[in-house]
Amino acid sequence: MVQTASPTVSNPTFLTPWEQATGVAEAATTGLAPTRWGWRLTWALAVVLAVVLWPGLGMVGLGVALLFARMMALDLTTYTLPNIYTIPLLAAGLLAALGDHVLMTLLVAGALWLVGWGGRRYPRRMGLGEGDLKLLVALVAWLGPLPALAALAVGCALWLPAACLAPKQALPFGVPLLLGWVAVLAYPGLPWALFSPIGG
Repeated sequence: MVQTASPTVSNPTFLTPWEQATGVAEAATTGLAPTRWGWRLTWALAVVLAVVLWPGLGMVGLGVALLFARMMALDLTTYTLPNIYTIPLLAAGLLAALGDHVLMTLLVAGALWLVGWGGRRYPRRMGLGEGDLKLLVALVAWLGPLPALAALAVGCALWLPAACLAPKQALPFGVPLLLGWVAVLAYPGLPWALFSPIGG
């Protein structure tokens, strides 16, 4: 989520060199959490996510945990999801979707492009940033439509307490997307457990 009304973050020592080189500091705004917490949040979240993902994914889960933790920390502190993370994640997801659900992914991407266009045209009425949209398409590409829908539902449910605690504060949308993604990776049967009662 992008907060255009907030001041630009100064002295971005919490950013890695590659994040600074790709313009994250210029796009960053004052987030939900202080930027001085950036690295603490990254490592704390990485540990929690690694514990959740290790049983099912092993060493791969450690890499996913670190990537997702860094993206969550940046979204919490700066309301940004940098292209250096979202674009490779999206591109790899589209390759993974080839021959399976790539058409649905492209339809979702087209619909979200229209949403993004509306956000640029009416910025004050739009709650999603371009990073959120790329991450959402990546989610659909990697998981498929039904698991992605389950991830979105679970992520928003997990993020609901934050919305209740800060009702007037803009909340980053990337965090619930990533939380839901982790939930589906850790519990692959979750989408069918959620939606099988609906389908009978």
